[in-house]
Amino acid sequence: MRTFCAKEKQVRTLPIVYLSTLILIFLLPFKAYSSLTIGTLNPPLKKIQIDDEGNSSSFEFDPFVGIQHNFGTLPFWLSHPFVPEAGFVYHQVDVSEEYNKFSLYLLYEFSWNLMGNLNLLYGAGNFVTWITGSGGTMTRNNGSSTSTFYKPMGNSFSFNTSTNLGLEFQTTSSLSFLGKALLFDILSSKKRTIRYTVSLKYKI
Repeated sequence: MRTFCAKEKQVRTLPIVYLSTLILIFLLPFKAYSSLTIGTLNPPLKKIQIDDEGNSSSFEFDPFVGIQHNFGTLPFWLSHPFVPEAGFVYHQVDVSEEYNKFSLYLLYEFSWNLMGNLNLLYGAGNFVTWITGSGGTMTRNNGSSTSTFYKPMGNSFSFNTSTNLGLEFQTTSSLSFLGKALLFDILSSKKRTIRYTVSLKYKI
């Protein structure tokens, strides 16, 4: 994971924050309603080692909670409602690794009604991830040999963008089930990863 010091993080993320704030201020006059989302953000597919045998997992419970706003259709974008979402992710880590990991995210998505209660969600997102730890090393199997891995020390931040595609199935007027695929760092062949989310949405 690419990390930055706090100063670099502010320089890189402030333009995004300012732009996001301006967009939301511009949209405030539109009629909107909010929904609470609760779910799990899963790790990059086949990228994270989960044990000393070198096995990887496609499912981990990294819970998140978010608030989605439906601003309705916008005059400059087809007839698909704009449904941005902001939230917080708590990443589960091995206790022996002695660090904590959190993410804040902002999704810029549109909703396209395919049929009846089924909607297609598409758009992009920004993720800022914070890791804090006390440092140290640990040894793990790495294929047929062992390798020494360094534990995070102090505070570090990373910034990632995602391209999102998902489905929303509305079971009632207030409750929906969502599944999304998130393609991170689409322009980088080395850093490109796929993650997915499974969540519930409740209109409030």
